[in-house]
Amino acid sequence: MGFPRSVNRGLEERRGRSVVLLNADTVVPDGWLERLTAAAQSKPYVASVTPLSNNATILSYPVMNFENPLDPETQLTEIDGIASKVNDKLTIEVPVGVGFCMYMTAKAIEEVGNLSEEWGRGYGEEVDWCMRARDLGYVHLAAADIFVCHEGSVSFGADTRKKLVAQNGLLLGTKYPDYLRHVVDFVREDPLRLARSAIDLMRIEAVGLPVRVHVTHNFSGGTQVHVREFIARRRGEELGCLLRPYKAADDWGQAVDAVATLRIPDLNIRVYLKESDLVEFLKRVTAHGNLPFILHSALSWNEKLIDKILGNFSYDSVIHDYAWFCPRIQTFHDRTFCGIPHVEKCVQCVRLGTAPQDNQVLSTREGLLGYVARHHALLRNARKISAPSETARAMTLRRFGDLSIEVHPHHEADSAYQIRGIDPKAAILTMGFLGAIGVQKGFDVLRAISREVHERSLPIQLVIIGYTSDDHLLRSENPDLVITGPYERRHVRTLISQHHLDCILLPSLWPETYCYALSDAWSAGVPVVTFDIGATAERLRRFGGGIVLPEGTAWPTIPDTILDHIRSGDFRPQAVDLNHGRTIEVIEEIAVA
Repeated sequence: MGFPRSVNRGLEERRGRSVVLLNADTVVPDGWLERLTAAAQSKPYVASVTPLSNNATILSYPVMNFENPLDPETQLTEIDGIASKVNDKLTIEVPVGVGFCMYMTAKAIEEVGNLSEEWGRGYGEEVDWCMRARDLGYVHLAAADIFVCHEGSVSFGADTRKKLVAQNGLLLGTKYPDYLRHVVDFVREDPLRLARSAIDLMRIEAVGLPVRVHVTHNFSGGTQVHVREFIARRRGEELGCLLRPYKAADDWGQAVDAVATLRIPDLNIRVYLKESDLVEFLKRVTAHGNLPFILHSALSWNEKLIDKILGNFSYDSVIHDYAWFCPRIQTFHDRTFCGIPHVEKCVQCVRLGTAPQDNQVLSTREGLLGYVARHHALLRNARKISAPSETARAMTLRRFGDLSIEVHPHHEADSAYQIRGIDPKAAILTMGFLGAIGVQKGFDVLRAISREVHERSLPIQLVIIGYTSDDHLLRSENPDLVITGPYERRHVRTLISQHHLDCILLPSLWPETYCYALSDAWSAGVPVVTFDIGATAERLRRFGGGIVLPEGTAWPTIPDTILDHIRSGDFRPQAVDLNHGRTIEVIEEIAVA
């Protein structure tokens, strides 16, 4: 029969009354209908009223145009109760209603008529009705004091829904050419932003915990792993927030003049902040407890904006990489570690424009010297600066010698590991590599090893848990190479086990500041081999759990070197305890380039 026809059969029985279209996959709070009715009667010429919901496109909360996960048993009453208080009787005009829970006034139904049945099974019929109502001078309202839970995609299933939305979307565009413009304008202006923020603030205050703001970037990697684990470790003591520079999330965008995103994982809150209210909102969020912010990275931040933020709050800082003085982040030049030379050499390096980050710095008036000076000032103004390794501390002090930096290794969920040995009599060695392996992470090393193994038919199976900057090239040179592709970190132990890795080579050519890949290898009980550079080698020296190769080791000799050490029994079972470090000697009897 289709949804529009079913609704029309119900409309025929309404007897002059207003109606509510309510999907079967919704859960409504107490008092919802009374508040919807009050909103519908709040002004003349109202055609429809729609509440906020976790899944209602432009009326979604906490994130607009997003299907926000929600537990109706624990969160519906909480969020609706807060909305009814902070947004009491607040209505906002919207371009159209949303049909999951849409109040249709009797007067509008009489003048506009029933739903059009040209939409077949459904999707688009309520928009069509709302647009016809607009043409007759009616308005549509969002009731910001009501929150309804909506599961979504239950009636048709996700795949069928996508097809219907695409098909009927074309019809909507043809029938109402201005429809999309109205919606896009609404999204850009975001008149519901303050209403959502009011709910956010009360939800944060209701937790009753001091709030810590982590200022970071939008990229993935070790920085975000550390921030997530920091927040998880302090759960119950403080509420962690991630403050990042704004980046459009999808084709709809959010508010185009937003400058920052504040995300609170434990409350599933994501707030898009405009410059005009950024500092004031942060002051309200952090009013309880006055915990210092933590500046993890200034990457991608507008310099004036981050100065404005940090100028209003005390903060500590953590050194996760070398972006503070090197826009390339990993201090890499001509496919090798640069050694952090005099800054004038760095200016010459950036002027070559061989990395995308170079051009970003060159396009600014300040250039690299200004870039370095600005980040130096941010670190100088921090209350405390910490680094997760002595490597990170020492490398940063090469550029900023006047800073005081404490070494505090990142907290690990597991602090003790049992590392397996490798049987000297094993017929085949399965050697693994972890992560996204580009030039800085040792792609050239991996390629040299792969070619050596294949050309000499060495008894070694190579497995990359992850991917590289040129998988196609590697496979063309070694058809036996296994590349799993991208993975989520929580699956890494399973992948290592499935591929029966005997050891893992971490061939990074730059001085890593910590290296979570090492922790992942240890967590799977696998010994690690790495070069004598950076925190990976520092941690192996301190805790054991693998072999450190001299930094100048000739890459093609590595397979034979590892096989020699296996035959010599150097890969023995051992315990790694992060609470009790020890020093191990670098194995010197290795061919050096």
